[in-house]
Amino acid sequence: MSPLLLALLHAAAFLDLSEDRSVDPEAAGAVLGRIGLYVQRLDDDSIEALANDLEDLETYARGAGWPEPAIEFVASFLQHCGFELQTDEDEDEDAKPAPAPPPRGAGPSKRR
Repeated sequence: MSPLLLALLHAAAFLDLSEDRSVDPEAAGAVLGRIGLYVQRLDDDSIEALANDLEDLETYARGAGWPEPAIEFVASFLQHCGFELQTDEDEDEDAKPAPAPPPRGAGPSKRR
């Protein structure tokens, strides 16, 4: 697993999952929105590699007993960066960015 990916996920999870008293929600939302826009700039091969790494990390997290919010964060990271989830019917299509990432985050949050 790429240390750069782990660093990005750690920072994004901190911003998204922290209580409002620890991290200003407006500032965190702005940073998370930018992260989503940068991830959308990746080429197709990089997005596919990222999706595979996230799946591997989700599997590891479940086996290691991570808290459910952290697992959900990893599992939904690409979706919250603005990518549509692919179903079995969509396997032949490339992942496509949605119009815009959600306002507050790159993952599940109490702030929605």
